[in-house]
Amino acid sequence: MDVILPGGLWESGQRQRRARFRALDGRVELELAEAVAAAANVPDAVTRLLAAALERLGDGQPTPERVASLCVADRKQLMRLLDARLGGESRWHSARCRKCDAPFDFPLRLSSLPVGEAGEGYPFARVCHAQAEWILRLPNGADQAAVADIEALPRARAVLLGRILVEGPPDSVPHRIEDEAFWSRIETALEAVAPALIER
Repeated sequence: MDVILPGGLWESGQRQRRARFRALDGRVELELAEAVAAAANVPDAVTRLLAAALERLGDGQPTPERVASLCVADRKQLMRLLDARLGGESRWHSARCRKCDAPFDFPLRLSSLPVGEAGEGYPFARVCHAQAEWILRLPNGADQAAVADIEALPRARAVLLGRILVEGPPDSVPHRIEDEAFWSRIETALEAVAPALIER
């Protein structure tokens, strides 16, 4: 099954948006189970699952390194599609009518939800704050794995920022780690270039 990624793999200045899933059989399903069992944390599990489930990623093999370098939205979309292929995608949800407040149930297939493509400049965003400017890269699976086990928010932010900072005055970053206005600008800039997925 061929897939067009909403963001795409960024390698050597090129954006590659195609991926292909392997045909599902018992061997692939066993590899998927082994991938989950070997994972150190959730981002690592996603990387291992997708590396086992994909046949191609862009113009090459879906190595764990290449899968880990996909942006978070691409990884989520691929996991939704993998879930659908494994038969776990159709779920029932409950809601209440806005008019009469009566409860009702409805089926929802996550893979059928609309996905917004990446914004201009993907995967890079420009952040201006306090007379300084930075170029940041959208966080990817490797970045998620690097901060997954860090409990202290300031430390997680410092590690993440160190990983996604492409250009800018690095000496001005450390004292901004706890500056909420700075983080708000970062989030806004990254969201503007990130593919949009409906989460719920």
